[in-house]
Amino acid sequence: MSDEMKAPGIDGVRAEELRRLTAAGSWQPGQVMTTPGARLSWSNLEQWIEAWKQLQSRRHSSTRYQQESSHKRALPAALISQETNPTVLYAFLDVMSEANVRPPRGMRDEHPTTPHVVVANNRLAQLGAEPYQRHRQQALPDRKLAKTAPSKQPRQRDDLPTGHLSLF
Repeated sequence: MSDEMKAPGIDGVRAEELRRLTAAGSWQPGQVMTTPGARLSWSNLEQWIEAWKQLQSRRHSSTRYQQESSHKRALPAALISQETNPTVLYAFLDVMSEANVRPPRGMRDEHPTTPHVVVANNRLAQLGAEPYQRHRQQALPDRKLAKTAPSKQPRQRDDLPTGHLSLF
């Protein structure tokens, strides 16, 4: 097997992680960031969320999963702490609470999303907004109503035969 075909060693992975942390630490407001390997650019949290949604719309593949991981790791915590709109912070926390974004409880200690969630919750408190959990609980009846709302499809007329078979 040639050197070109080998997977990066632990030293290479650590060097890449250090480079990413250095770049994320030097983020300045208004700076355009790019998700490595995904050609997605963003300069604020709302744009980061939109880029995440674009990744979610791509077909399932190992490339997509790598891009999702890179996208989560490229987000600087300082960008979250600069957000002034609670609605955007709630949307970000909604993304973080989706399945497969964060590892199960008990395994989140070293995960890159953990500091992001902490910073977002702290920022909500600084802005005087209600905590995310309370926001979710208050939004729950609205979500349930949206699921049970009548669909916009035309109703079938009752006087038309339905194709029901009867034994009598």
